[in-house]
Amino acid sequence: MSVKSASAPGLGRCYVFREFELDMARESISRNGEELRLRPKSFSVLSYLVQHPGRLVTKEELLSAIWGHLHVTEGSLTQCLIDIRRVLADSAHEIVRTVPRRGYIFEPEVAIKRSDTARRKRWAVLGAVAGILLAVLAALWNNLLTDTGESLWQPDPVALEHYRRGEFFWQRRASGDSELAGREFRRAVAVDPDYAAAWVALAGVLNERFYTDGAASPSRDQLGYLHRVLQRALQADPDLVEAHVRMAGYYLTVGNESGYERHWMRAQALGPDNFLVLSRGAGFAARQGHYQNAVELQRRAVELDPLSAVAHLNFAAYLMADGQFKEAEAQLRETMELNPSIQSREDDFASPVGTLAMSLLLQHRYRDALALATRPGAREVDRDLVMAMAYWALGMKAEYGQVLRRMSGEVGLRRQMHMAELSAFQGDSEGAFDRLSKILSHLKHGKESPADTNLTREICLSPLFIPLRDDPRWLRQGMQSRQG
Repeated sequence: MSVKSASAPGLGRCYVFREFELDMARESISRNGEELRLRPKSFSVLSYLVQHPGRLVTKEELLSAIWGHLHVTEGSLTQCLIDIRRVLADSAHEIVRTVPRRGYIFEPEVAIKRSDTARRKRWAVLGAVAGILLAVLAALWNNLLTDTGESLWQPDPVALEHYRRGEFFWQRRASGDSELAGREFRRAVAVDPDYAAAWVALAGVLNERFYTDGAASPSRDQLGYLHRVLQRALQADPDLVEAHVRMAGYYLTVGNESGYERHWMRAQALGPDNFLVLSRGAGFAARQGHYQNAVELQRRAVELDPLSAVAHLNFAAYLMADGQFKEAEAQLRETMELNPSIQSREDDFASPVGTLAMSLLLQHRYRDALALATRPGAREVDRDLVMAMAYWALGMKAEYGQVLRRMSGEVGLRRQMHMAELSAFQGDSEGAFDRLSKILSHLKHGKESPADTNLTREICLSPLFIPLRDDPRWLRQGMQSRQG
Protein backbone atom coordinates (compact mmCIF):
# COMPACT_ATOMS: atom_id res chain seq x y z
CA MET A 1 0.00 0.00 0.00
CA SER A 2 1.30 3.49 -0.76
CA VAL A 3 0.28 7.07 -0.19
CA LYS A 4 -1.86 8.28 -3.10
CA SER A 5 0.14 11.25 -4.37
CA ALA A 6 2.62 11.88 -7.14
CA SER A 7 4.69 14.23 -5.03
CA ALA A 8 6.72 13.52 -1.96
CA PRO A 9 5.34 14.28 1.47
CA GLY A 10 6.23 17.70 2.84
CA LEU A 11 5.41 20.24 5.47
CA GLY A 12 2.74 21.75 3.22
CA ARG A 13 0.78 18.51 2.94
CA CYS A 14 -2.33 17.17 4.56
CA TYR A 15 -2.71 13.42 4.93
CA VAL A 16 -6.29 12.22 4.68
CA PHE A 17 -7.51 8.83 5.89
CA ARG A 18 -11.04 7.81 6.70
CA GLU A 19 -12.71 10.85 8.34
CA PHE A 20 -9.41 12.24 9.62
CA GLU A 21 -7.08 14.91 8.25
CA LEU A 22 -3.48 15.31 9.40
CA ASP A 23 -2.12 18.79 8.68
CA MET A 24 1.67 18.69 8.77
CA ALA A 25 2.10 22.46 8.52
CA ARG A 26 -0.16 23.15 11.50
CA GLU A 27 0.82 19.95 13.32
CA SER A 28 -2.86 19.28 13.91
CA ILE A 29 -5.35 16.49 13.38
CA SER A 30 -9.05 16.94 12.75
CA ARG A 31 -12.06 14.67 12.37
CA ASN A 32 -14.78 15.83 9.99
CA GLY A 33 -13.43 19.36 10.38
CA GLU A 34 -13.29 19.31 14.18
CA GLU A 35 -9.76 19.71 15.55
CA LEU A 36 -8.63 17.07 18.02
CA ARG A 37 -6.00 17.34 20.74
CA LEU A 38 -2.86 15.23 20.42
CA ARG A 39 0.44 15.66 22.25
CA PRO A 40 3.40 16.74 20.05
CA LYS A 41 5.34 13.49 20.38
CA SER A 42 2.21 11.45 19.73
CA PHE A 43 1.55 13.59 16.65
CA SER A 44 5.09 12.85 15.43
CA VAL A 45 4.56 9.10 15.87
CA LEU A 46 1.22 9.21 14.05
CA SER A 47 2.73 11.30 11.25
CA TYR A 48 5.49 8.77 10.72
CA LEU A 49 3.02 5.88 10.61
CA VAL A 50 0.72 7.75 8.22
CA GLN A 51 3.65 8.41 5.89
CA HIS A 52 4.46 4.67 5.84
CA PRO A 53 1.05 2.98 5.53
CA GLY A 54 0.52 -0.67 4.85
CA ARG A 55 3.93 -1.87 6.03
CA LEU A 56 5.42 -2.98 9.31
CA VAL A 57 7.11 -0.12 11.12
CA THR A 58 9.24 -1.66 13.84
CA LYS A 59 9.49 -0.22 17.32
CA GLU A 60 13.20 0.35 16.78
CA GLU A 61 12.50 2.32 13.60
CA LEU A 62 9.96 4.53 15.38
CA LEU A 63 12.21 5.13 18.38
CA SER A 64 15.07 6.11 16.08
CA ALA A 65 12.92 8.31 13.83
CA ILE A 66 11.15 10.20 16.60
CA TRP A 67 13.63 10.30 19.47
CA GLY A 68 16.92 9.96 17.61
CA HIS A 69 19.80 9.25 19.98
CA LEU A 70 17.93 10.12 23.16
CA HIS A 71 17.67 7.23 25.62
CA VAL A 72 13.97 6.44 26.04
CA THR A 73 12.11 3.25 26.84
CA GLU A 74 9.43 1.49 24.83
CA GLY A 75 7.02 2.80 27.45
CA SER A 76 7.28 6.25 25.87
CA LEU A 77 6.30 4.79 22.51
CA THR A 78 3.49 2.79 24.08
CA GLN A 79 2.15 5.95 25.71
CA CYS A 80 2.08 7.67 22.31
CA LEU A 81 0.14 4.75 20.79
CA ILE A 82 -2.38 4.96 23.63
CA ASP A 83 -2.87 8.66 22.89
CA ILE A 84 -3.19 8.03 19.15
CA ARG A 85 -5.76 5.26 19.54
CA ARG A 86 -7.76 7.37 21.96
CA VAL A 87 -7.94 10.27 19.50
CA LEU A 88 -8.72 7.97 16.56
CA ALA A 89 -11.29 6.01 18.61
CA ASP A 90 -9.32 2.94 17.60
CA SER A 91 -10.00 0.70 20.59
CA ALA A 92 -10.20 -2.32 18.26
CA HIS A 93 -6.73 -1.54 16.83
CA GLU A 94 -8.15 -1.49 13.30
CA ILE A 95 -6.38 1.71 12.24
CA VAL A 96 -3.03 1.11 13.91
CA ARG A 97 -2.54 -2.63 14.15
CA THR A 98 -0.04 -4.04 16.62
CA VAL A 99 2.30 -6.78 15.47
CA PRO A 100 3.24 -8.44 18.78
CA ARG A 101 6.86 -7.89 19.87
CA ARG A 102 7.70 -6.25 16.53
CA GLY A 103 5.88 -3.00 15.79
CA TYR A 104 2.86 -1.45 14.10
CA ILE A 105 1.07 -1.28 10.75
CA PHE A 106 -1.02 1.71 9.69
CA GLU A 107 -3.90 0.03 7.84
CA PRO A 108 -6.10 2.69 6.12
CA GLU A 109 -5.58 4.06 2.63
CA VAL A 110 -3.93 7.48 2.80
CA ALA A 111 -4.36 10.39 0.38
CA ILE A 112 -2.44 13.67 0.24
CA LYS A 113 -3.71 17.15 -0.46
CA ARG A 114 -1.98 20.49 -0.17
CA SER A 115 -2.50 22.16 3.17
CA ASP A 116 -4.35 25.46 3.21
CA THR A 117 -1.48 26.72 5.27
CA ALA A 118 0.85 26.26 2.29
CA ARG A 119 -1.15 28.73 0.14
CA ARG A 120 -0.18 31.85 2.02
CA LYS A 121 0.58 35.00 0.01
CA ARG A 122 4.18 35.65 -0.95
CA TRP A 123 3.94 39.21 0.41
CA ALA A 124 4.20 37.60 3.90
CA VAL A 125 7.64 36.11 3.13
CA LEU A 126 9.33 37.78 6.05
CA GLY A 127 6.63 36.64 8.44
CA ALA A 128 6.77 33.16 6.97
CA VAL A 129 10.55 33.03 7.34
CA ALA A 130 10.23 34.13 10.93
CA GLY A 131 7.59 31.48 11.49
CA ILE A 132 9.80 28.83 9.92
CA LEU A 133 12.70 29.84 12.12
CA LEU A 134 10.49 29.62 15.18
CA ALA A 135 9.16 26.25 14.03
CA VAL A 136 12.70 24.96 13.53
CA LEU A 137 13.67 26.24 16.96
CA ALA A 138 10.60 24.62 18.48
CA ALA A 139 11.35 21.35 16.70
CA LEU A 140 14.92 21.39 17.96
CA TRP A 141 13.74 22.12 21.47
CA ASN A 142 11.14 19.38 21.19
CA ASN A 143 13.92 16.92 20.43
CA LEU A 144 15.83 18.13 23.48
CA LEU A 145 12.86 18.10 25.83
CA THR A 146 10.00 15.75 25.02
CA ASP A 147 6.45 16.30 26.14
CA THR A 148 6.65 13.38 28.56
CA GLY A 149 9.36 14.98 30.63
CA GLU A 150 12.27 13.07 29.10
CA SER A 151 15.13 15.55 28.83
CA LEU A 152 18.47 15.48 27.11
CA TRP A 153 19.93 14.40 30.43
CA GLN A 154 21.11 10.82 30.27
CA PRO A 155 22.19 8.72 33.25
CA ASP A 156 25.78 7.83 33.88
CA PRO A 157 26.50 4.57 31.97
CA VAL A 158 27.56 2.79 35.15
CA ALA A 159 24.44 4.00 36.96
CA LEU A 160 22.32 2.88 34.01
CA GLU A 161 23.83 -0.60 34.21
CA HIS A 162 23.01 -0.85 37.92
CA TYR A 163 19.48 0.42 37.23
CA ARG A 164 18.89 -2.16 34.51
CA ARG A 165 20.15 -4.94 36.76
CA GLY A 166 17.82 -3.72 39.49
CA GLU A 167 14.90 -3.65 37.06
CA PHE A 168 15.66 -7.23 36.06
CA PHE A 169 15.48 -8.44 39.66
CA TRP A 170 12.43 -6.27 40.39
CA GLN A 171 10.53 -7.64 37.41
CA ARG A 172 11.51 -11.25 38.05
CA ARG A 173 10.58 -11.21 41.76
CA ALA A 174 11.96 -14.60 42.69
CA SER A 175 12.78 -15.18 46.35
CA GLY A 176 15.38 -12.63 47.44
CA ASP A 177 15.10 -10.54 44.28
CA SER A 178 13.68 -7.50 46.08
CA GLU A 179 16.83 -7.22 48.18
CA LEU A 180 19.01 -7.59 45.07
CA ALA A 181 16.96 -4.94 43.26
CA GLY A 182 17.30 -2.53 46.18
CA ARG A 183 21.06 -3.03 46.24
CA GLU A 184 21.36 -2.21 42.53
CA PHE A 185 19.11 0.86 42.76
CA ARG A 186 21.19 2.19 45.67
CA ARG A 187 24.33 1.72 43.63
CA ALA A 188 22.72 3.56 40.71
CA VAL A 189 21.89 6.67 42.75
CA ALA A 190 25.28 6.56 44.47
CA VAL A 191 26.93 6.84 41.05
CA ASP A 192 24.40 9.34 39.66
CA PRO A 193 22.44 11.26 42.34
CA ASP A 194 20.27 12.90 39.65
CA TYR A 195 18.86 9.58 38.44
CA ALA A 196 15.19 10.20 39.28
CA ALA A 197 13.90 6.85 37.97
CA ALA A 198 16.40 4.98 40.15
CA TRP A 199 15.30 6.92 43.24
CA VAL A 200 11.67 6.02 42.52
CA ALA A 201 12.57 2.38 41.94
CA LEU A 202 14.36 2.33 45.29
CA ALA A 203 11.24 3.80 46.91
CA GLY A 204 9.21 0.94 45.45
CA VAL A 205 11.53 -1.59 47.09
CA LEU A 206 11.36 0.23 50.42
CA ASN A 207 7.57 0.37 50.25
CA GLU A 208 7.32 -3.36 49.61
CA ARG A 209 9.50 -4.13 52.60
CA PHE A 210 6.97 -2.43 54.86
CA TYR A 211 4.63 -5.31 54.03
CA THR A 212 7.11 -8.15 54.23
CA ASP A 213 9.19 -7.39 57.33
CA GLY A 214 6.62 -8.84 59.71
CA ALA A 215 3.82 -7.34 61.75
CA ALA A 216 5.71 -4.29 63.01
CA SER A 217 4.82 -0.89 61.61
CA PRO A 218 7.56 0.97 59.75
CA SER A 219 9.65 3.02 62.13
CA ARG A 220 9.91 6.78 61.99
CA ASP A 221 13.43 6.37 60.61
CA GLN A 222 12.20 4.06 57.83
CA LEU A 223 9.43 6.45 56.84
CA GLY A 224 11.84 9.36 56.99
CA TYR A 225 14.26 7.57 54.68
CA LEU A 226 11.45 6.78 52.23
CA HIS A 227 10.39 10.43 52.23
CA ARG A 228 13.95 11.62 51.57
CA VAL A 229 14.30 9.14 48.70
CA LEU A 230 11.10 10.42 47.08
CA GLN A 231 12.13 14.03 47.61
CA ARG A 232 15.37 13.33 45.74
CA ALA A 233 13.37 11.82 42.89
CA LEU A 234 11.11 14.86 42.61
CA GLN A 235 14.05 17.25 42.87
CA ALA A 236 15.66 15.47 39.93
CA ASP A 237 12.43 15.35 37.91
CA PRO A 238 9.42 17.28 39.28
CA ASP A 239 7.14 15.83 36.59
CA LEU A 240 8.02 12.17 37.02
CA VAL A 241 4.66 10.42 37.28
CA GLU A 242 5.94 7.46 39.28
CA ALA A 243 7.49 9.77 41.87
CA HIS A 244 4.14 11.44 42.51
CA VAL A 245 2.39 8.06 42.76
CA ARG A 246 4.93 6.83 45.31
CA MET A 247 4.79 10.10 47.26
CA ALA A 248 0.99 9.82 47.35
CA GLY A 249 1.42 6.34 48.82
CA TYR A 250 3.82 7.68 51.43
CA TYR A 251 1.36 10.34 52.55
CA LEU A 252 -1.40 7.73 52.67
CA THR A 253 0.79 5.62 54.98
CA VAL A 254 1.46 8.50 57.38
CA GLY A 255 -2.17 9.66 57.33
CA ASN A 256 -1.64 12.97 55.51
CA GLU A 257 -4.77 13.12 53.37
CA SER A 258 -4.04 16.48 51.74
CA GLY A 259 -0.54 15.37 50.74
CA TYR A 260 -1.92 12.15 49.34
CA GLU A 261 -4.58 13.92 47.28
CA ARG A 262 -2.15 16.54 45.98
CA HIS A 263 0.36 14.04 44.64
CA TRP A 264 -2.21 11.51 43.44
CA MET A 265 -4.08 14.16 41.45
CA ARG A 266 -0.78 15.40 40.02
CA ALA A 267 0.16 11.86 38.98
CA GLN A 268 -3.20 11.38 37.26
CA ALA A 269 -2.86 14.70 35.45
CA LEU A 270 0.68 13.92 34.25
CA GLY A 271 0.06 10.34 33.19
CA PRO A 272 -3.52 9.05 33.20
CA ASP A 273 -2.39 6.01 31.21
CA ASN A 274 0.83 5.47 33.15
CA PHE A 275 1.47 1.90 34.31
CA LEU A 276 1.75 2.76 37.99
CA VAL A 277 -1.26 5.10 37.88
CA LEU A 278 -3.36 2.37 36.27
CA SER A 279 -2.14 -0.24 38.78
CA ARG A 280 -2.88 1.96 41.78
CA GLY A 281 -6.22 2.94 40.28
CA ALA A 282 -7.08 -0.74 39.89
CA GLY A 283 -6.24 -1.35 43.53
CA PHE A 284 -8.38 1.56 44.68
CA ALA A 285 -11.28 0.35 42.52
CA ALA A 286 -11.05 -3.16 43.94
CA ARG A 287 -11.04 -1.94 47.53
CA GLN A 288 -14.16 0.08 46.79
CA GLY A 289 -15.85 -3.06 45.48
CA HIS A 290 -15.65 -2.06 41.81
CA TYR A 291 -14.06 -5.33 40.71
CA GLN A 292 -14.88 -5.14 37.00
CA ASN A 293 -13.33 -1.69 36.83
CA ALA A 294 -10.26 -3.01 38.64
CA VAL A 295 -9.95 -5.83 36.11
CA GLU A 296 -10.06 -3.46 33.14
CA LEU A 297 -7.57 -0.99 34.63
CA GLN A 298 -5.13 -3.77 35.52
CA ARG A 299 -5.56 -5.34 32.10
CA ARG A 300 -4.34 -2.07 30.58
CA ALA A 301 -1.45 -1.97 33.04
CA VAL A 302 -0.36 -5.48 32.02
CA GLU A 303 -0.49 -4.46 28.37
CA LEU A 304 1.86 -1.57 29.17
CA ASP A 305 4.33 -3.71 31.13
CA PRO A 306 3.89 -7.37 30.14
CA LEU A 307 7.12 -8.36 31.91
CA SER A 308 5.97 -7.28 35.38
CA ALA A 309 5.28 -10.40 37.40
CA VAL A 310 3.47 -8.45 40.10
CA ALA A 311 1.23 -6.80 37.50
CA HIS A 312 0.18 -10.24 36.23
CA LEU A 313 -0.41 -11.55 39.76
CA ASN A 314 -2.52 -8.51 40.67
CA PHE A 315 -4.47 -8.99 37.45
CA ALA A 316 -5.18 -12.59 38.44
CA ALA A 317 -6.23 -11.45 41.93
CA TYR A 318 -8.75 -8.96 40.51
CA LEU A 319 -10.08 -11.59 38.11
CA MET A 320 -10.56 -13.94 41.06
CA ALA A 321 -12.30 -11.21 43.06
CA ASP A 322 -14.66 -10.66 40.12
CA GLY A 323 -15.46 -14.37 39.90
CA GLN A 324 -13.61 -14.91 36.61
CA PHE A 325 -11.85 -18.05 37.80
CA LYS A 326 -11.15 -19.58 34.38
CA GLU A 327 -9.39 -16.47 33.06
CA ALA A 328 -7.53 -16.11 36.36
CA GLU A 329 -6.26 -19.67 35.97
CA ALA A 330 -5.03 -18.94 32.45
CA GLN A 331 -3.33 -15.74 33.63
CA LEU A 332 -1.56 -17.52 36.49
CA ARG A 333 -0.38 -20.40 34.32
CA GLU A 334 0.97 -17.98 31.71
CA THR A 335 2.76 -15.96 34.38
CA MET A 336 4.43 -19.01 35.91
CA GLU A 337 5.37 -20.32 32.47
CA LEU A 338 7.01 -17.04 31.49
CA ASN A 339 8.67 -16.63 34.88
CA PRO A 340 9.11 -20.02 36.60
CA SER A 341 11.24 -18.51 39.37
CA ILE A 342 8.26 -16.60 40.73
CA GLN A 343 6.87 -19.87 42.09
CA SER A 344 9.65 -19.88 44.70
CA ARG A 345 8.70 -16.54 46.24
CA GLU A 346 8.61 -16.73 50.00
CA ASP A 347 7.78 -13.10 50.72
CA ASP A 348 4.62 -12.87 48.64
CA PHE A 349 1.25 -12.08 50.17
CA ALA A 350 -0.47 -14.83 48.20
CA SER A 351 1.72 -17.33 46.41
CA PRO A 352 1.00 -17.91 42.71
CA VAL A 353 0.78 -21.65 43.31
CA GLY A 354 -1.71 -21.19 46.14
CA THR A 355 -3.81 -18.77 44.10
CA LEU A 356 -3.83 -21.14 41.14
CA ALA A 357 -4.95 -23.98 43.41
CA MET A 358 -7.75 -21.75 44.70
CA SER A 359 -8.88 -20.97 41.14
CA LEU A 360 -9.12 -24.70 40.42
CA LEU A 361 -11.03 -25.33 43.63
CA LEU A 362 -13.57 -22.62 42.82
CA GLN A 363 -14.10 -24.31 39.44
CA HIS A 364 -15.03 -27.44 41.46
CA ARG A 365 -11.84 -29.20 40.34
CA TYR A 366 -11.11 -30.34 43.87
CA ARG A 367 -8.62 -33.13 43.16
CA ASP A 368 -6.62 -30.92 40.79
CA ALA A 369 -6.54 -28.26 43.49
CA LEU A 370 -5.32 -30.79 46.06
CA ALA A 371 -2.55 -32.01 43.79
CA LEU A 372 -1.36 -28.47 43.15
CA ALA A 373 -1.61 -27.30 46.75
CA THR A 374 0.77 -30.00 47.94
CA ARG A 375 3.44 -29.00 45.40
CA PRO A 376 6.47 -26.99 46.51
CA GLY A 377 5.84 -23.27 46.23
CA ALA A 378 2.49 -23.05 48.00
CA ARG A 379 2.60 -21.35 51.39
CA GLU A 380 1.60 -23.59 54.27
CA VAL A 381 -1.35 -21.40 55.21
CA ASP A 382 -2.60 -21.43 51.61
CA ARG A 383 -2.09 -25.17 51.38
CA ASP A 384 -4.07 -25.87 54.55
CA LEU A 385 -7.01 -23.76 53.41
CA VAL A 386 -7.20 -25.39 49.97
CA MET A 387 -6.83 -28.86 51.45
CA ALA A 388 -9.53 -28.24 54.05
CA MET A 389 -12.02 -27.00 51.47
CA ALA A 390 -11.21 -29.76 48.97
CA TYR A 391 -11.43 -32.53 51.58
CA TRP A 392 -14.73 -31.10 52.86
CA ALA A 393 -16.19 -30.86 49.34
CA LEU A 394 -15.08 -34.42 48.52
CA GLY A 395 -16.54 -35.80 51.75
CA MET A 396 -13.12 -36.96 53.02
CA LYS A 397 -14.01 -36.44 56.68
CA ALA A 398 -10.90 -37.88 58.31
CA GLU A 399 -8.52 -35.85 56.18
CA TYR A 400 -10.66 -32.75 56.62
CA GLY A 401 -10.69 -33.16 60.39
CA GLN A 402 -6.91 -33.49 60.54
CA VAL A 403 -6.34 -30.26 58.60
CA LEU A 404 -9.07 -28.43 60.53
CA ARG A 405 -7.44 -29.30 63.86
CA ARG A 406 -4.13 -27.94 62.61
CA MET A 407 -5.77 -24.72 61.40
CA SER A 408 -7.79 -24.28 64.61
CA GLY A 409 -4.69 -24.67 66.75
CA GLU A 410 -2.89 -21.76 65.13
CA VAL A 411 -3.26 -18.10 66.02
CA GLY A 412 -2.89 -14.91 64.03
CA LEU A 413 -5.13 -12.66 62.00
CA ARG A 414 -4.37 -14.29 58.67
CA ARG A 415 -5.30 -17.73 60.04
CA GLN A 416 -8.52 -16.23 61.39
CA MET A 417 -9.25 -14.85 57.93
CA HIS A 418 -8.75 -18.31 56.43
CA MET A 419 -11.13 -19.81 58.98
CA ALA A 420 -13.68 -17.17 57.93
CA GLU A 421 -13.10 -18.13 54.29
CA LEU A 422 -13.64 -21.79 55.14
CA SER A 423 -16.93 -20.91 56.87
CA ALA A 424 -18.06 -18.90 53.84
CA PHE A 425 -17.14 -21.77 51.50
CA GLN A 426 -19.27 -24.13 53.62
CA GLY A 427 -22.23 -21.74 53.47
CA ASP A 428 -21.88 -20.68 57.11
CA SER A 429 -22.24 -16.91 56.68
CA GLU A 430 -22.84 -16.39 60.40
CA GLY A 431 -19.54 -18.03 61.27
CA ALA A 432 -17.74 -16.10 58.55
CA PHE A 433 -19.09 -12.73 59.70
CA ASP A 434 -18.33 -13.55 63.34
CA ARG A 435 -14.66 -14.16 62.53
CA LEU A 436 -14.44 -11.15 60.22
CA SER A 437 -15.94 -8.94 62.93
CA LYS A 438 -13.22 -10.01 65.37
CA ILE A 439 -10.49 -9.35 62.80
CA LEU A 440 -11.81 -5.89 61.98
CA SER A 441 -12.25 -5.06 65.65
CA HIS A 442 -8.58 -5.85 66.21
CA LEU A 443 -7.58 -3.70 63.25
CA LYS A 444 -9.81 -0.85 64.42
CA HIS A 445 -8.71 -0.75 68.06
CA GLY A 446 -5.15 -1.94 67.64
CA LYS A 447 -2.28 -0.20 65.87
CA GLU A 448 -2.73 -1.21 62.25
CA SER A 449 0.56 -2.17 60.65
CA PRO A 450 1.24 -2.35 56.90
CA ALA A 451 0.95 -6.12 57.16
CA ASP A 452 -2.51 -5.71 58.71
CA THR A 453 -3.44 -3.20 56.02
CA ASN A 454 -2.55 -5.78 53.42
CA LEU A 455 -4.72 -8.32 55.26
CA THR A 456 -7.64 -5.94 54.78
CA ARG A 457 -6.82 -5.92 51.07
CA GLU A 458 -6.83 -9.73 51.00
CA ILE A 459 -10.24 -9.82 52.67
CA CYS A 460 -11.63 -7.35 50.14
CA LEU A 461 -10.28 -9.40 47.24
CA SER A 462 -11.07 -12.89 48.53
CA PRO A 463 -13.33 -14.71 46.04
CA LEU A 464 -14.57 -16.87 48.89
CA PHE A 465 -16.38 -13.85 50.32
CA ILE A 466 -18.30 -13.17 47.09
CA PRO A 467 -21.51 -14.71 48.59
CA LEU A 468 -21.23 -12.27 51.53
CA ARG A 469 -20.99 -9.06 49.53
CA ASP A 470 -24.74 -8.61 49.15
CA ASP A 471 -25.24 -8.96 52.90
CA PRO A 472 -25.69 -5.56 54.64
CA ARG A 473 -23.16 -6.64 57.25
CA TRP A 474 -20.43 -6.63 54.62
CA LEU A 475 -20.94 -2.94 53.94
CA ARG A 476 -21.55 -2.08 57.61
CA GLN A 477 -18.16 -3.52 58.45
CA GLY A 478 -16.67 -1.21 55.84
CA MET A 479 -14.87 -3.89 53.87
CA GLN A 480 -15.02 -1.87 50.64
CA SER A 481 -13.75 1.42 51.99
CA ARG A 482 -11.12 0.70 54.61
CA GLN A 483 -8.20 1.43 52.36
CA GLY A 484 -8.18 4.19 49.78
